[in-house]
Amino acid sequence: MTAEELISEFKRMPVNEQEKVIHLLSQEPESGPTYATNASAHKAVDEIMSEHSALFRKLAQ
Repeated sequence: MTAEELISEFKRMPVNEQEKVIHLLSQEPESGPTYATNASAHKAVDEIMSEHSALFRKLAQ
């Protein structure tokens, strides 16, 4: 959906629905982004590499 389509759709909404959207968008996020720790990232890589080792070997050729 393009920005123009989104704005057009917003304008077609009833005023009370527009107010709900504005309220939702104006709220502060409850928390910031969550980042993986080094340990959890390495664990995920190890799991992916072992689960798909044949594919990675073929890609490396």
